[in-house]
Amino acid sequence: MTPILTINEPNVDSVIFSPCESYLMVYSPKSDLPYAVWNFKTHEKIREFEQATGEDGSAFKWSYDGSLIAKITKKIITKEISLSPTKKGENVEGDEDNEKMEQIDIEKTYITVYKLPTMEMTQDSDGNKTSIFVDGLKEF
Repeated sequence: MTPILTINEPNVDSVIFSPCESYLMVYSPKSDLPYAVWNFKTHEKIREFEQATGEDGSAFKWSYDGSLIAKITKKIITKEISLSPTKKGENVEGDEDNEKMEQIDIEKTYITVYKLPTMEMTQDSDGNKTSIFVDGLKEF
């Protein structure tokens, strides 16, 4: 066996090649930016990612042809809800100042897709970089 490429990544836990064998994802959990995508042909690191809570080396998935890489992204959205028993439009004397509000956290799950070789997020029909919302997604 003859080495064809040496990548200087310390404490690597896993390396996952794209199906087209042009890119690889390196996972180094002890690094500040534990996920790194490399262009195997040019020997360049093209993007690094932070690690979210609960993620491991299998967080990213390649498309069948290696032209895309994706991961589940979770966002916590804080929403303020009314705990007041009154109905909309109903005025109860003295209730205006006593309306009880509570903040709740709602977890939204998205699939964030990156296009190779630029590693830019995919765009919607209006040209905006966006993730795909999938209610209740656990894995893909």
